[in-house]
Amino acid sequence: MASVGSTADPLWSCLNQPVNLVLPDAAPQTATYVAAIVDFYSQPTLLTAIPGLTVDVCADPTCANPITDKLNITHPMAPFVWSFEMPYMVDHVFLRTRAEGYVDFDYILGGPLLGTPYGNPTIHGLVIPPITESALDDLYTQVSAGARDTSKGILAVRTLNCFLNPDGSPDQIKSRGEDVQVQVTELSTNSPPPPPAVGWALSFNNKAKPAVDNVLPLTDSRGVVGYFQLEPGNYEVKAIAPSGATLAHTIWTVHANVVTLAEVRRGLEQWGE
Repeated sequence: MASVGSTADPLWSCLNQPVNLVLPDAAPQTATYVAAIVDFYSQPTLLTAIPGLTVDVCADPTCANPITDKLNITHPMAPFVWSFEMPYMVDHVFLRTRAEGYVDFDYILGGPLLGTPYGNPTIHGLVIPPITESALDDLYTQVSAGARDTSKGILAVRTLNCFLNPDGSPDQIKSRGEDVQVQVTELSTNSPPPPPAVGWALSFNNKAKPAVDNVLPLTDSRGVVGYFQLEPGNYEVKAIAPSGATLAHTIWTVHANVVTLAEVRRGLEQWGE
């Protein structure tokens, strides 16, 4: 029987295997990303649409030139489910959400965007949870991060294990990476974020707990850790699975007064989210 956290564990066994992508014989013109975008506090079960939400698909760091306007609410009975059609193989892409009373929110898709590793050009992603200014202030209070400085940014890292649904998309619960060590390094200094940055972990009760000595704790079953009060800039993110194998190693940009959320998982650089 495989020990939990070993690379023989089905939740992590893919880390011992090469990334094998099933590509269509004829490349489609577009890839489609489908995800629920809901208010942070409506997770995990009372998913609620955000009034007046706007979403841009961005492929440049400042999102000055959104790359597509093919955005759709996919179901009238679920107005929080969005569909984004974008050029096949587009790289370095992210979604930026805005709404009155909410902090701007960047969700990193990575790339090149191929769809799923099974060759499906449509991927159903995890919930994207923009957060109100007041709710973010509550999280700052929970970890004693001080008053929110709008000249600083927020980084949230969501870790995923090897589990995929039959269509190749991650599962909202089963794909969360537990007991993962996430290491964040500020590229300009090649060191961990210094104060006033404050590390934290988030549980399914939507409560944050502070890091000890600013070292991010291992993820719990929600698989989410991060930093408040980060200097804007580029950050290297490395995630170590319970087996000790590297789950992901990537670089993200943090902007002032923006929440940046991204997944770390195997294959991120090969086929995006």
